[in-house]
Amino acid sequence: ATAGNLAITGAVTGTSNDNLTLVSGQGTTTVSSAVGAGDNITTLTLQANVANATGRVTFNGNVTAATLTTFARGHAVVLNANAAITNDVTFLNTAGVTLGNAAGDALTFTGVLDTTAGTTTASGTITTTATNLDIAALVITDTTTITTGSATAGNLAITGAVTGTSNDNLTFVSGQVTTTVSSPVGAG
Repeated sequence: ATAGNLAITGAVTGTSNDNLTLVSGQGTTTVSSAVGAGDNITTLTLQANVANATGRVTFNGNVTAATLTTFARGHAVVLNANAAITNDVTFLNTAGVTLGNAAGDALTFTGVLDTTAGTTTASGTITTTATNLDIAALVITDTTTITTGSATAGNLAITGAVTGTSNDNLTFVSGQVTTTVSSPVGAG
């Protein structure tokens, strides 16, 4: 079955330890303002674990949650502003992840970050807090820093090609542990 588009234009908050699930099936989900300000969203779940969950989920405001959950389905997740996620995040969705859309965006994942199920598009600073960060193919669209920390940090692994859209700058920081890029950087 198909579904309509889901559009939330105002801020999304909770009272304490609340869970939020956004499901639009084949329709798009667009949240225009902040989600979880005040650290009151415990689990943010995107789409459903069903075959027709293919609609893009886009956040144009800041996102704050303890846990972010996705499923291995054909939809994209787009975080176009700042984000702060406390627990490990594995983006299982297969149509790609966008982390930031401008050089000033700051996305912090306190736990492990894994975006290897699809292509990652990035801008700004993407940080894990001394935990591993795994990316498959990476496309940068503005100045981008990807870091696991500057002292005791997690490993940073990029397994796919790394490309940019114009005169973009890219910085990798993994402190005292390894940064591994397994495919060409800047080809094309």
